[in-house]
Amino acid sequence: ILDSTVGAEFLRTGYEDPARTFFADVRPLPSGTWQRIALDTLRMSEPESFWHPERIRVSVIDSREAGGLFAEKLKECVRIHLRSDVPVGCALSGGLDSSSLAVLVNAVHPSGDPLHTFTSTFPGEAIDEREFVDDILAGVKAVPHFVTPDPGGFLEDLNRFTWAHDEPVGSLSMYAGYCVARKTREAGVPVTLNGQGGDEVLSGYWQCYFLHLRELARKGRVFPLLGHVAGALFGGGNPGLVGQVPIMWRRYRARANPNSVRLRNSSEGDSPALLREIMNLDGQARRLYDIRSMFLPRLLKWEDRNSMAFSVEGRYPFLDHEL
Repeated sequence: ILDSTVGAEFLRTGYEDPARTFFADVRPLPSGTWQRIALDTLRMSEPESFWHPERIRVSVIDSREAGGLFAEKLKECVRIHLRSDVPVGCALSGGLDSSSLAVLVNAVHPSGDPLHTFTSTFPGEAIDEREFVDDILAGVKAVPHFVTPDPGGFLEDLNRFTWAHDEPVGSLSMYAGYCVARKTREAGVPVTLNGQGGDEVLSGYWQCYFLHLRELARKGRVFPLLGHVAGALFGGGNPGLVGQVPIMWRRYRARANPNSVRLRNSSEGDSPALLREIMNLDGQARRLYDIRSMFLPRLLKWEDRNSMAFSVEGRYPFLDHEL
């Protein structure tokens, strides 16, 4: 039975509450927690957290020092995540996260064997990042594998893809991940490193950037704010910022409207209140919200269901607890 409140929120915003599922009376175990079940009574204890990112406090403020420490720890995490009795590959999308992992694996791989990489391509489409993947492959020792999802294959896979996920997914990119997981299994590589988590830890989403700019404005930090704006308008900066303004504005207007979607028998919820709460978080609290609630739980859920559909283990160095 559908939890109509979750369904309405998903249609309204594109997001779902990580503390609920689309199924009425079915609740997920909160991320970063464990729970005890008594086998004689089947009673469950309250979830207990084994991970406490909320306790992290800023101790390094120099950007160069912080970057050096981050790089050193990430390299160590990659080395640890390569430990396996079976071949370990790497998902390579062409983005900074997965590309960083591929380069680090090439540097620290214990056996020196070529790294198997797995990439989804979209020839002729603006979203295709094959050129960036090729740049990385030119500099590392790798055996590349490519897959190109297409409409016909999607229709053939639709029933099993839906069965594997149980719940709606956010976009067709989840199907691309499904195809990559299948290609990984076909290549005989049952473990892959994945760049998931880098955007959440380092605030790599456009939404995060705009919220950061809003925070600068709220705190009256005019010169840093003008520096970001100037960098978007002049050469050598970030011109994509200007093009994102109307996109972010449309998303904000849609999610701020509580009446944009109604489902029969659903409670109205308070989407605008939640939106205001998120927008008023400061930088550190906002990153924790992205990790705990906003982005990461759903992305990991989809990644896990894709990989488990083909008995592939995904590992995420960017989410190592020490990093």
